[in-house]
Amino acid sequence: EGTLQSKAPVPMRSLRELCVEAAALGVEHVRASAKGKPPQGVAQELLAACITSKSLSEETAEWLFTCLCGVRSLSLANSLTMVTDRTLDAILQLCSAQLVELDLSWCLSFSEQALIRLLGGTPNLRRLAVVKTGGVTDAVVHAAAQHRGLASVDLSRCTTITNAAVEELATTCPLEELNLFACYRVNDVALRSLAQCRRLASLSVGRCPDVSDECLHELVSSCSNLVQLNFARCRRVTASALGHVVTALPGLQFLDLSYLTIDATLIQKFALLTELRVLYLSSARGVTDAALLCIASHCPKLERLYLSGQRAVTDLGVNSIINNCKYLNCLNISVCAEVSDHAFDAPRGTVPPGLNTLNLSHCRKLTHGCVYSLGSLGHVLRKLELSECTRMTTPDGIELIANTFPELQLIDLTSSSVDANSFAVLARRCPHMRWLILSSTSLCDTDLAELAHMQSLELLNLTSCHHLTLGVIPVVLRCCSRRLTRFDIAMCNEDADCETMAPWRGPPPPVLQHRVLESFILTGNNLRPDCCEFIRGLSNLQSLILAGNPLLTDDVVEGIATSCLLLQTLDISECTLLTDASLGSLAEHSRHLAILIMACCKNMTAAGLRLVVARCGKLNSLRATNCPLVATQDLFDALAAHPALHEVVMGTKYRHQLLRRFQNRPEVII
Repeated sequence: EGTLQSKAPVPMRSLRELCVEAAALGVEHVRASAKGKPPQGVAQELLAACITSKSLSEETAEWLFTCLCGVRSLSLANSLTMVTDRTLDAILQLCSAQLVELDLSWCLSFSEQALIRLLGGTPNLRRLAVVKTGGVTDAVVHAAAQHRGLASVDLSRCTTITNAAVEELATTCPLEELNLFACYRVNDVALRSLAQCRRLASLSVGRCPDVSDECLHELVSSCSNLVQLNFARCRRVTASALGHVVTALPGLQFLDLSYLTIDATLIQKFALLTELRVLYLSSARGVTDAALLCIASHCPKLERLYLSGQRAVTDLGVNSIINNCKYLNCLNISVCAEVSDHAFDAPRGTVPPGLNTLNLSHCRKLTHGCVYSLGSLGHVLRKLELSECTRMTTPDGIELIANTFPELQLIDLTSSSVDANSFAVLARRCPHMRWLILSSTSLCDTDLAELAHMQSLELLNLTSCHHLTLGVIPVVLRCCSRRLTRFDIAMCNEDADCETMAPWRGPPPPVLQHRVLESFILTGNNLRPDCCEFIRGLSNLQSLILAGNPLLTDDVVEGIATSCLLLQTLDISECTLLTDASLGSLAEHSRHLAILIMACCKNMTAAGLRLVVARCGKLNSLRATNCPLVATQDLFDALAAHPALHEVVMGTKYRHQLLRRFQNRPEVII
């Protein structure tokens, strides 16, 4: 009403922005003041905002699910430890009947039984994604296979899935999309069964080391609708078999051949792929300029090309891509050591107009002269990676880049010669920057005050910037208080002692309230306990890496545990002064702890670790190598009884004992 009376313009904000703000304030408050249930669209945006801000509680989820009755698509991806058995049971009771699409990728804290119950109550399910999800075994796939209409299944990184599960899916479901990336137990037997899936359009078996040529001929002959194939790192797949694949499937639009071997015959057959949009050839053997010339001449619709590690590729091949693939929007030529500025020579206006992502890392022959050739991308280029491009990232080159590409959102300037003046130009000319990587540069504390101009910054990497001191931490946290979620400032120097080590000079940073930061990496030698007090103000912190700081004490861990109540990942490896008191603090306060890494903590015992195992019900991964006082039979029994554990690493000495304890839980990685 006040706005209307003053006739002031009202700034429009999207529903998503409002929901993000509500999630930051606390959805419980919104729930208490709401007049009735919000519409489905609002409830879905609130759910997504709560997952992004890591503030989704079981009670909030249940309230939102009551607003989603009849919803057809539900995504809880990247919820990590926030989705529990209770959450899945709430979905089952409140909104499962009409579900057509369900995404539970990267959810780590529910049991196999809860997921099976949920799948039993979703009769209309057609799309299921459970990427890297805890508790996914063949039994879960069996429950999913009962849905005769299931067309899309994403099981990537579910390492316990076997051929039997894939065979059941192939037999019972009209599969159109199947992702088995990094399902290490899957082999040619599974591929043979997939030959009966005539509708199959997308298949990924990347990182399945036992997949070979044996069944590819039968598969591609039967599944003529395939348009997406991923064979990355399937080293037993030969160029001859790939040639048959390309011949049988000329309509392919996506092809990943990373780390495979390519020969001249296969290169000639690339001419058949006239519909190709995305091609991965990263670290593939046998890729030469001849291959790129063929691709440039016969793949006019190419949109993304990945050539990382192709040292035989020269300016000739890259230039042919630049001049002929007019729809290209992403080009990765990192570690293509022979590429120089001439690769980007092109008549004015012929550079692909939509090229928004460019990775030139480790192309050391490049200079800032190529920026002039790419000048037509001034307001198009969004991501530019220039790690180790030392001739290109001089102070003058960085200023030229900033003035030429003002819409940049990501830039990697690792090992560049950026100085105070060039960084100031970059910060002021590129205010929309979201990801900034300045590893191994010579910037000092005062230079980073220019970050105040980058209010959209989400990630900042200052690893190995040895001219910085701890005083830079409050500078960064004050300047980037709105959106910074990840901050890496690992400055360890193993050859320096506490008195001479430059990064740790100066007074400890003050305690600052920063409610956005989620991930903080602060590895390094001789970090003093009084220098860790500022961490208490990081109330939203979920991942903290303190490895390699042998001066840290139990008081530091206690302060972190009592202040950072959302902590999910903690690495205290080589913090040799820590004792069971630290583990007791974590057991008492860190209810969301999912990943604990404590290698070489030689003063910690099995008694302290048993407390963590007993009280941290969401503990998913434990790595405790070189901890001689930890490995006892009682602890092994406690670990085997923990329902959420899916990874236990205690070194080769105890591996066989752990395997015996977990013999009834094959999904656990030992």
